[in-house]
Amino acid sequence: MEELRQLRQRIERLEIQRQARQLVSDALWQMDSVDDYGQFLEALRVALELLGVPYHTCGINIIDTGTQSPGVRHYTLNNQRQWYIRQATNPILVELWRQAVPAYRPDLSAEDNRHEQTAISEEAGTLIRSVVDIPFPHGTLAVNSTQPHAFAQENIDLLQELARVVGEGFARLEDLQTLDQRNQALEAEVAERRKAETDLQKMQGQLEQRVEERTLELRHIETALRAEISDRKRAEQALQESEQRLRRMVENLPAGAVYVEDDLLVLNRAVEEITGYDRNAITTLDDWFKKIHGDQTASLRSYYMDARKTGFSGPGIVSIFHRDGSTRQVEFAGYSDETSEVWLLTDVSQRLRAEADKENLQDQLRQAQKMESVGLLAGGIAHDFNNQLGIIMFDVELLLEGVPDDWPMRRDLEQIRAVVRRSADLIRQLLIFSSREPMDKKPLDLNRQIREVRQLFNRLLGEPITVELALADHLGWIQADPANIDQILTNLAVNARDAMPEGGTLSICTRNTFIDQAYCQRHPQARQGHFVHLRVSDTGIGMDKDLLNRVFDPFFTTKAAGKGTGLGLAVVYGVVQAHEGWLTVESGLDEGSRFDIYLPVLEAPPTTEATAPKPGPAVAIQGEKILLIEDEPDLRDRLQRVLAKRGYQVSPAGSLEEGRQLFQRRQGDFDLLLTDVVLPDGKGPHLAAELTAVNSALNVLLISGYADAEIGPLQGDDKSWPLLQKPISVEDLITAIQQAVAG
Repeated sequence: MEELRQLRQRIERLEIQRQARQLVSDALWQMDSVDDYGQFLEALRVALELLGVPYHTCGINIIDTGTQSPGVRHYTLNNQRQWYIRQATNPILVELWRQAVPAYRPDLSAEDNRHEQTAISEEAGTLIRSVVDIPFPHGTLAVNSTQPHAFAQENIDLLQELARVVGEGFARLEDLQTLDQRNQALEAEVAERRKAETDLQKMQGQLEQRVEERTLELRHIETALRAEISDRKRAEQALQESEQRLRRMVENLPAGAVYVEDDLLVLNRAVEEITGYDRNAITTLDDWFKKIHGDQTASLRSYYMDARKTGFSGPGIVSIFHRDGSTRQVEFAGYSDETSEVWLLTDVSQRLRAEADKENLQDQLRQAQKMESVGLLAGGIAHDFNNQLGIIMFDVELLLEGVPDDWPMRRDLEQIRAVVRRSADLIRQLLIFSSREPMDKKPLDLNRQIREVRQLFNRLLGEPITVELALADHLGWIQADPANIDQILTNLAVNARDAMPEGGTLSICTRNTFIDQAYCQRHPQARQGHFVHLRVSDTGIGMDKDLLNRVFDPFFTTKAAGKGTGLGLAVVYGVVQAHEGWLTVESGLDEGSRFDIYLPVLEAPPTTEATAPKPGPAVAIQGEKILLIEDEPDLRDRLQRVLAKRGYQVSPAGSLEEGRQLFQRRQGDFDLLLTDVVLPDGKGPHLAAELTAVNSALNVLLISGYADAEIGPLQGDDKSWPLLQKPISVEDLITAIQQAVAG
């Protein structure tokens, strides 16, 4: 059977060789002239491919022996089916042709063939390593290859056969008598083929008998193979399904997964979303580090490579560059075995931002709770504390009225009165800080207010400090309490003065600004819209981070004992919040401090600046009858003494019910109701509304030691009633009573 197979192969080779020779021969027969080579070279190419002869270029070299120095015409076709003609002198080729034996140079890179290799490679357009030249009467059949030792002896034998056919063809072109020679050759070839066919038929009979014997044997083998193949297909199908399930699972993981083998990377869909790059854009480690880490490559490459050394790396947070140019924070973990590794990536940018925002909001909440606690404390003690201060104030002023100006103790009494006023101012600052101080908000030109306060700064700050103003033109109006705005400016100026003991510059700037959504995301306390921006900055010693975190804490101060209350900046914070604004502060050691305050702009500013009403003229005391209601006995006693001393007829009461009974007994014959706002059995304004309904001519003056938030509405059905905040000086009390009586 092996012999039959070899015979068949030999017959097939002979058939292929015949076809190759026939192709070349037919092409030569169809040539009308020696210069018509296109069709012939194409036939030669096909013949070489049929014969399995490797080549980069093929062609013929025609030797022109009609000159003293024989020339050579090169007709060449490369493996791209491009052919060209070149004429040149080639002594080496001429010498090979004259020797009339096949010339095979298996490796032109050898030292002796370097010159020839250069010439042939320049002609072929690439580096030629192997060359075969087969002579025929008119030249050589040339086949070149880019590989060394490309041609076996069998190839050379086949090329000799083709060269023989070429030589015969060229002989026909020169002499028509070669036609008979070709016919004879063809007949010989046909006879050889017939003989081969006869041999094949003989051997075919033998082969059929042996095939029958072998077929039975193969059927048994086939049955076994079919069973084995079926089992293998089922196993392959199961493996494919498992791989598909695994691939789908990895592809749909919420975390990014990168499979690394040697220098190659495979990415899942989540990595595309995390990085912004298509997976086909990142296929190697160099791609990854260049595009994802940029200039961080050197420091991070070792971090990634730890997984290869130890089998595990991370988890840890690394920064990556997204395709859109933004920076993302990614949690990285790496796992590896002997042949590959897997990276798991999770984008934690939003989580980290949320944690930072949460921490910031918690800080703000703690600060707000702290402020609220102090505010509740201030509101709680304000009433009782102001009552006690009022008692002391009235006692001191009554004493001062009864002693001469040169009395030795008069100065001590005046100092006591000053201390009471400072204590009252401290309570007022606490109430301002806690947003419980009554405010008189009105349309305000902040620039004008700054210029007015600026006149006080020379005395307040001293000569070593320079004040610079940069106030914007056409600054928007704000709705604000002028006194509270003065408090902001004064407290910030004093803070700057204390930060510049050797002198410096205090700068106050204003401008209109629009707060957008991006700013609000960076500053959670801000809101979108149009605002007036007030900036107060100094060139002082500045603050470190710890001090900056406590700068608005009430009662926190860095000054020596007795030098400050620690309420200055806390009051600024409270006033700004009470005006529906916010503030930020930036500072560093030896870098000064900068306070930025944002107050909402009035949507419809006034056409002319509002002016405060002037107090009416004082009215002479004519023994007016006053119903006094005050639950603090000592303060009620002082009020009665002060008023009686000045000629008023005072009927005191300690509660609303007692005051109501006095009013009824006197049948409402009172000119003024002077009542505390908050009493144990109710609110003074409620009684005022009740009594004025009976006596419409009754005037009302309210007094209170509480903050505005605890008082409630201070008005009747048709008008509001004036309010005096405790502690009250005698002069302020008498003036307020005169104005209330005057209506």
